[in-house]
Amino acid sequence: MGQPLLPEGKCVISEPNLKINKGASVSPSVEISFNGLEELDRELVYVQPVKLADVQGIEALDSKTSVYYVFKGAALINVVADLAENRAYPSWKDGSIVNDLTNFTLECMVNFNQFGRQISSIMGIEGNFLLRVGDAGVPDNQLQVACSRNLTSSDLQFDTNKWYHVAVTFDNGTVRVYFNGVEKLNGNCGKSSVSFGAAHTNEDDGSRCFWIGYSYAADRYMDGKICEARIWNKTLTAEEINAPTHFYTVDPSSEGLVAYWKFDEGAGNKIKDYSVNGNDLTVDSNPGWTKVSLP
Repeated sequence: MGQPLLPEGKCVISEPNLKINKGASVSPSVEISFNGLEELDRELVYVQPVKLADVQGIEALDSKTSVYYVFKGAALINVVADLAENRAYPSWKDGSIVNDLTNFTLECMVNFNQFGRQISSIMGIEGNFLLRVGDAGVPDNQLQVACSRNLTSSDLQFDTNKWYHVAVTFDNGTVRVYFNGVEKLNGNCGKSSVSFGAAHTNEDDGSRCFWIGYSYAADRYMDGKICEARIWNKTLTAEEINAPTHFYTVDPSSEGLVAYWKFDEGAGNKIKDYSVNGNDLTVDSNPGWTKVSLP
């Protein structure tokens, strides 16, 4: 057929031997499953033929003994991390790459399991610049940019069990918030620059550092799933945020990309930084790894 075959081991047939009882008009059912599809080359189309190899007792038409499964355009995201009651942090090799930023962008994909607590933390530094959900007087499903001047809007409310791409841009104090590529808020946060490069600490002494899924206290975790978390040292435009596939993947060598955590490991508690800077994350305990198919 011209297309490459699906690699060996990715197709599993639950029961390869079937018997049709005398007088029956249909055969017993058989389950055919596929695994490891995230490892496929997304630029190729694969085919998996399934054929009746040995038919006894009846005659079968050749055209009825084979079926072909075609795989095209594998999902861009296949595995994500659930950070409920967990948290992740980088140990910066050189914190200066994320210090004194007058222009930057924070972005990620998030999917909340549930709310019900006053504050849920996405990423940033408490008392500096933090993306969090809820607060005193703010609904527990509503995004807030906590800075010198907190910014929020009823247009920034999440539903549970739904994926959102969140991008927050900063330009000398001017903040813009995008939900799924649509600008929902803009305002001034009261700072002209922000630093994220503080050395890591568990904050027992009150010092603050950069976290994903945590801020200030253990009960402020993010009860939900996350992937494609990025820090840029430039203010992304609406056109850049809405570029094809940008929500789901970017080139790790992109200009201005200073940290890029895909959260696609599928095991363990180390999260690779795909940017050139290599500031991997450590998660306190192994996150819940969830298989997905995005977009």
